[in-house]
Amino acid sequence: VKRLLYASTTSVYGEAEGIVDENGTEELYKPASPYAESKRKTEKLLQEIYRHTGFPIIILRKGTIFGTSIGMRFHTAINKFCYLAALNKPLTVWDSALESKRPYLGLQDCIKAYHHFEKHGQAGEIYNIVTDNFEMKKIIETIKSIIPNVKIEITKSPLLNQKPYHVSNEKSLIAGMTYKDNLFSSVKETIDLFKGINSNN
Repeated sequence: VKRLLYASTTSVYGEAEGIVDENGTEELYKPASPYAESKRKTEKLLQEIYRHTGFPIIILRKGTIFGTSIGMRFHTAINKFCYLAALNKPLTVWDSALESKRPYLGLQDCIKAYHHFEKHGQAGEIYNIVTDNFEMKKIIETIKSIIPNVKIEITKSPLLNQKPYHVSNEKSLIAGMTYKDNLFSSVKETIDLFKGINSNN
């Protein structure tokens, strides 16, 4: 093993005011789930290993993945909403989340990041890997531009792990990473994938 690229998550930040980056103190981190807590603990363990051994470890904090693949996940916002819209099912949205930003990462950008930082990443560093930060309102408007009659249901109940936070990807850009994934194109491709599904079956 020549170097380790650890798949972490921007969920380690939890709910935050303003724009967060990799340079904050430990008080910055407010992981809201066991998943996020375990990722942050592993980050700290790997950083300690790097300090003691110099083994080249690079931590990639990835936003929520969107985009089509062979093994897609449908419990994340964009992919799940595309799936529901294609089946003519309503999209349930927490009312206060409509204008809250969260970090997202296109699948092709994610793959590109691994290739890029394997060659150009600085050992011992953490990089936020984020295509963009989208408001839920923008995601819904993008889906509606493709399926105009999609149904929207507003709920007062907060959803687990849907805390708002805005993550900077500037450090990864300075390191030479470029992001190409596009929300509209990805949403259209995902919805087109399910055109043949009949929700009445």
